[in-house]
Amino acid sequence: ARRVSDANTVVIRDRQNNAKSMKLSQCFTADATQADIFEKVGAPLVKSALEGVNGACIVFGQTGSGKTHTMLAPDGLAARIAGALVHPPQTETDDSTTETAQVDVKLSCIELYMNDLRDLFEPPTRVPSGAGRCSLKVYSARHGSTETGALRMPITSQADAVAAITLAARRRA
Repeated sequence: ARRVSDANTVVIRDRQNNAKSMKLSQCFTADATQADIFEKVGAPLVKSALEGVNGACIVFGQTGSGKTHTMLAPDGLAARIAGALVHPPQTETDDSTTETAQVDVKLSCIELYMNDLRDLFEPPTRVPSGAGRCSLKVYSARHGSTETGALRMPITSQADAVAAITLAARRRA
């Protein structure tokens, strides 16, 4: 059995029925909406990205817990983040004029499955083992960023993001 005891703690019971708690940066209950999750997780990622800071959202949990829906639904976190990056909020400058950031958004969809990183935008290939796609490699690039060699799709609207994410979701293992 498991339960969310507060916004940062999950309590689970082991096989001997002993309670164990885990502190996390954020926990959501079953009644959390996509908007709630974007507000707590996505909006801060968007703000940081617009300030030039790299970010990632990693979703972890047991099978059937809602990870795919939370991330990949048409109104899910990935689509909302992409939409907010493509259409960033206007900011006021010191002289009371407004300024809109110009951003170039490119989306990669990478799956970590069975210790393999796979590019979900790479079309599947027919190989005898059934692997479908070759594994990506993670390496350090200039300026401290990490690159995988994954394909990057240009995104100009939230609708573009939804279409790309839908394609990637169909190619998951």
